[in-house]
Amino acid sequence: MNEIPIDNSYVKLVRNLYQSSNFSRFSERKGFYVIVNNLLKNRSRYPHTKYIKDLSIKIQKNGGYKYNDDSRNPFIKRFLYKKSINNEVESTFKFINLNEKDDLYLLELDFCTKNDIFLSDISNRIIKKMKDEKLRKSIKLYSIDHDNTQTIKFKLKTNTTQKKKGFKIYNIIIVGENGETDFSEPFSLISFKQMTKRCSDSFIGRHYNRLYEKKTNNLKYYMNVFFSPTGSKFNNEFSYKLNFYD
Repeated sequence: MNEIPIDNSYVKLVRNLYQSSNFSRFSERKGFYVIVNNLLKNRSRYPHTKYIKDLSIKIQKNGGYKYNDDSRNPFIKRFLYKKSINNEVESTFKFINLNEKDDLYLLELDFCTKNDIFLSDISNRIIKKMKDEKLRKSIKLYSIDHDNTQTIKFKLKTNTTQKKKGFKIYNIIIVGENGETDFSEPFSLISFKQMTKRCSDSFIGRHYNRLYEKKTNNLKYYMNVFFSPTGSKFNNEFSYKLNFYD
């Protein structure tokens, strides 16, 4: 990846991107963050594995998934990783309808916190609270080579609450040959420990609590990543769908 110097035109781009009206029409392009499942095993006796399995059964017995994610104000997607090197993870993405002459970019935001869970949490800060100079210092943009392939690897940063600007949110931006621009939902990385190993206090556990409290939640999204269509066995590969908007 090559970092692009940020000037006022990119600040304007980010402001325009995070106008809520832009997240209303899906693009034909799709992306998937993929990771081999060597984390959740079907025959494992670890408490967190049992917790996830029992959760799936409990949800089905109680009427299935409800109060699902609102596409007009989606949750920030959290992508699981197992290990990092120097606080970075080599991440694999697969794309649908990525063309040879498309330009691919990664937008990184570093002003977010772990309490930002909706797209609106980011857009409200950008539109209402951040002046141009502060925003300029809080974003990075990278160009990504894709060599006419639909599967691409590049590095993402892990998150930490132990230092300032330690929480990273990303968007992927695709610019077509004629200048048309598609951009992804916001996403960020999350460790295996945070995602599942804390059981009821985990990221998955908190989304189940939202379901139980009849609040909008993204539990169906993550459980579909983990489980096969029958809901009884873990998938061999976890594939996180990433919507694009035009």
